[in-house]
Amino acid sequence: MRTMRTQNFPNILTGVFAPMPIEPEARRVRKLSPRALADEAGTAKETIEAIKNEAIRRGFRKVEGERWKLSLSPPGEANRTDKSRLLEVLGITESEFIARFCTQTTTDWVMRCTARKVLRTAEQPLVKSPAVAKRA
Repeated sequence: MRTMRTQNFPNILTGVFAPMPIEPEARRVRKLSPRALADEAGTAKETIEAIKNEAIRRGFRKVEGERWKLSLSPPGEANRTDKSRLLEVLGITESEFIARFCTQTTTDWVMRCTARKVLRTAEQPLVKSPAVAKRA
């Protein structure tokens, strides 16, 4: 019987480091070069975009699977605050504003994946990613 590779993580209750198995997908991804990792993320993003487009096409707003929930919000409008104008109207400094009205929150890592822009000459046709081509 083949054993799974392990990695040590602290037990959340005891704080003692104990081996935990590394999932096959994590092992596969660890072997990727930086370029391959970026391409892998882009491919995953295209897949997510295709799933999102299909959910929109079907008119889903909330869907639950066995392991994941999916919720979609339609496009809308969001308000943005003009900070310099607000400070001017309130007649206070930025540091005073932060001290009185802002609270600190803990955030997690964020990964954004954007398609690389390929510059083309006038004679080259536009090449769309598969996800973008499906939308057209």
